[in-house]
Amino acid sequence: MTRFPLRALTVVFALALLATVAGCSSGTPAPTPDPLFNNKWEFAGYQVDVDRLTVFARVFGASKVSALLGEDILPNKTSGSEKAAGLREFIFEKPVPGRYNLNLSDDSGNAYIQYVWVPAATVSDLAASEKITLKPGEGFRVKSADSVVLFTGVLGESRCPVGVTCVRAGQVDLMMTAFKKGVPAVETMFHVANGVSSDELVTTFTVTVHSVSPEPRSGEKPDFSQYEIVVSAAGG
Repeated sequence: MTRFPLRALTVVFALALLATVAGCSSGTPAPTPDPLFNNKWEFAGYQVDVDRLTVFARVFGASKVSALLGEDILPNKTSGSEKAAGLREFIFEKPVPGRYNLNLSDDSGNAYIQYVWVPAATVSDLAASEKITLKPGEGFRVKSADSVVLFTGVLGESRCPVGVTCVRAGQVDLMMTAFKKGVPAVETMFHVANGVSSDELVTTFTVTVHSVSPEPRSGEKPDFSQYEIVVSAAGG
């Protein structure tokens, strides 16, 4: 079981996403180099609260940073001064639930691109003894933790294809994202190998992945849209 500090989590998974995205089946757009390495600014996470999506950027000096959702959705509000270092907030009012291509950029041509998710207003409440089947973008609510969890990505697929004899069974690497009012989204990676369930601590509760389908076949891997996973949650 793996647990990450909240601040480190955003950077860890942002960097992991950059490193694995070229071959992943989730279709995540390939980002340009992270401006963090230029000591100018960095993506600092995002937060979903009822009727707004807030994107955070941590700026280390005077820099004009802008945000765009999809191809043409501009923020309704922006906080922070372009003349000073600090945390910038880009607020998008009443976003439609779903997956968005987020593009952060500055006036020097540096850019950071990744997907962000907005959960649906209504999802299934999951009791401790229950299992639920999720398709991409679907989720469940853990009432005891007042959190919603979505199935948001497949970052790697190396399982042995059906009908092929392999030296190693391989594994599939999944991403789930937890949302709680007033708290930045928390992304957690799950490694599922040999059909063995993967248990991970997501904020204050444990999520277990019991199965992943479909299995890959020789010469092809499932697209992210084709995956289904069976999960359960406990604690909180």
